[in-house]
Amino acid sequence: MRRPHVPHPSSLLCLLLLPLAVLEAAVFEHNPTHFRISGVLSCPHRRSTYWCFKVYLYEYDTLDKDELASFGVRCTDQESLTYNLNGYDDSDGPGDNYFELFLWIYHNCSLHGNIFQEVHNLSTVAITEKDVVREHLNYNVSVKGKRVDDWDQ
Repeated sequence: MRRPHVPHPSSLLCLLLLPLAVLEAAVFEHNPTHFRISGVLSCPHRRSTYWCFKVYLYEYDTLDKDELASFGVRCTDQESLTYNLNGYDDSDGPGDNYFELFLWIYHNCSLHGNIFQEVHNLSTVAITEKDVVREHLNYNVSVKGKRVDDWDQ
């Protein structure tokens, strides 16, 4: 009596993973959305004294957040300074048709140079929108936000 052919375990694994690959291709968009965010941060009470800031653009998902762009630490002795963020995102996870955008600002615009974190909810954007421009997002960061110990908390 002849033994039936039993496929190799790696063949079975490939057969199981193939539908997942097809599902990913169907669910996740591969035409990324371009985000362009800009504005001015001001620190009026630190005029002629150096102050610094760092800005991140995040997209919140159900379980975590995705960093779309960052504007590294910049320092100035001017009252205000412009920031520009450019980033891309190509999906927002299964069942979610909107990007939830948040701007995180770290700064030391405070009396003693302590670092503060501000979080600003920018808006939700449909994933079908492919070019998102938000200009003139200006913030006076003077002693605002939650005090933190580091630039990346």
